[in-house]
Amino acid sequence: MSVGDGTEWALEGGAGQSLTLEGDRVFGTGGVNRYAGEYTLDGDRLSLGPLASTRMAGSPEANQAELEFFAALERAARLTFVDSRLVLADADGTELLCFTRTQPTDPEEAP
Repeated sequence: MSVGDGTEWALEGGAGQSLTLEGDRVFGTGGVNRYAGEYTLDGDRLSLGPLASTRMAGSPEANQAELEFFAALERAARLTFVDSRLVLADADGTELLCFTRTQPTDPEEAP
């Protein structure tokens, strides 16, 4: 798998949150609002931001889930692939967010 190839990743167990890395840009949805920004990757060391998002209102539950998602993105300092999943972790290696591909990038990888 290649970072920055435009693959969309969905948050495991999430409520519509997603992440796409394309070139040096990161974008997706927090479940209610769209977000975008820049990222850099040096080995497994990740730097995101600053991130900008739209300001639409959702249900209290969806808004809370989105706040927690954005807070985890801000703490993300490492990016790794584990068993075909994209994992964001903090500087200590504690897993923050785990994503699965929404669809294969290569038709030969489709089930």
